[in-house]
Amino acid sequence: MALPAASGTYILLLYLPKGTAIEVGRLGRLTFKRGWYTYVGTAFGPGGLAARLSRHLKKEKKYHWHIDYFRAAALPKQIWYSKATKSMEHLWAATISKAGGMSVIGFGSSDCSCPSHLFFFPRRPDYIPAKLQTIGAGRPNENAGRIWKQYNTDFMIKENGKLISVVLKCLKPPGNQKT
Repeated sequence: MALPAASGTYILLLYLPKGTAIEVGRLGRLTFKRGWYTYVGTAFGPGGLAARLSRHLKKEKKYHWHIDYFRAAALPKQIWYSKATKSMEHLWAATISKAGGMSVIGFGSSDCSCPSHLFFFPRRPDYIPAKLQTIGAGRPNENAGRIWKQYNTDFMIKENGKLISVVLKCLKPPGNQKT
């Protein structure tokens, strides 16, 4: 199964096999620890998720985004994505940070107010999709919960070339409540 041409939000799960310093565009030279990283992004341009993720998976390319510099040293291990028509990027970044991801300050977030879109984990964070699925389990007045309640999202996981579909258990807002 191929990556969808639909627009959406994605997370790259990357592994950096050894600590290294990398020149990351205007951010300058950053030191990265050996370990696991999640990068949150969106793909709402031409070609959608398929085009953006295919580009991220290529090792040789002209560097444009912060992730391009990091990706030269890091190995992609999984892709988690949503085809929701509204960006989940900032919500997911906040959720990953609250779930224990250590922010690489300024990385991938130069166009928004998020501290980061790249997060470090010393151990593989396989629990992240479950954390994203539970967005919406909170009280009705929590904005994070309302987004998941609004969208019935296909959530896909790709590992070692095999695509596995996981459907989020989304709730609809009660009554005629606008979200």
